[in-house]
Amino acid sequence: VNNARAIAKHLANRLIKIDADNTSVYSNNLEVLDAKLLQLHKDNNKKLARLGSINFANYSDTIQYFEKSYSLSRPVIITPYHGARLSIQGVLNGKKKMKQQQVKCLLHTNEISLEKTNVITEGMAIMRNEISILGNELESGPDQYFNLMKNLTSQIAQCLR
Repeated sequence: VNNARAIAKHLANRLIKIDADNTSVYSNNLEVLDAKLLQLHKDNNKKLARLGSINFANYSDTIQYFEKSYSLSRPVIITPYHGARLSIQGVLNGKKKMKQQQVKCLLHTNEISLEKTNVITEGMAIMRNEISILGNELESGPDQYFNLMKNLTSQIAQCLR
């Protein structure tokens, strides 16, 4: 949310430079958007407030800004980046770390097959939860980002409970 706020401010300032006649429109729109973003951040904080210390794993390192923004514990990362291939070494290291940290939940994007998550969690009592990081399944429009962030927050909170 903080990055979205910074981007919105930067864009509004650029638009004001390009089209100074509409400064008040851009400034008002930025104010409205910023208020909505602050409320979103507050709501997300409330949902995740007591879950920050719960250990979890993430298939790939896709939500590090989200984790930091909401003071979540740093997860066990199975693959180093989104789209990286799953290796035997990665599975073994991930399973070892998940056991050591008593991980409760494995998050993965909707592109990761059930077979891959089965291999990682086999023999372990770990909940798996699919998260959306792009929001392609959401209706496009002015609320798409807000819906994406609300869904992501709910998906993570559900897995950590």
